[in-house]
Amino acid sequence: MPTNLDTNVPKIDAVMRQATALIWKSLPPERRDGEELQSEALRLLVRAIESFDPEADHSIYARVRERFPNTGKPWTTEADLELRKLFESGNGINDLSLYFQRTANGIRARLVKLGLLDPRQYQPRFIAA
Repeated sequence: MPTNLDTNVPKIDAVMRQATALIWKSLPPERRDGEELQSEALRLLVRAIESFDPEADHSIYARVRERFPNTGKPWTTEADLELRKLFESGNGINDLSLYFQRTANGIRARLVKLGLLDPRQYQPRFIAA
């Protein structure tokens, strides 16, 4: 039975051909001999293979969940009460984000749902993971 890596070999080969051409163009003429080009292409290939994990979820959502493990999980009544108490006592969005291990956008959205933040003040922001 072919593995995920086996089914992607043609794609990897095509990418490596394109990468080799780009590497050749980026190298100064005196470093474009076969050995230097092969060395750079091999280094790139090894990095690509090392990072290939068919079981890993490389989505943005998965990377966000690494930093904020509670992202996407349902809120409990107790967490809602605690969020309300902490927000009303003056804690900021970023502090609440760290405390609840949820994104700042998630905290803002919940505050809107709880009626503690005006929806017009809620502007989702992209978070790079």
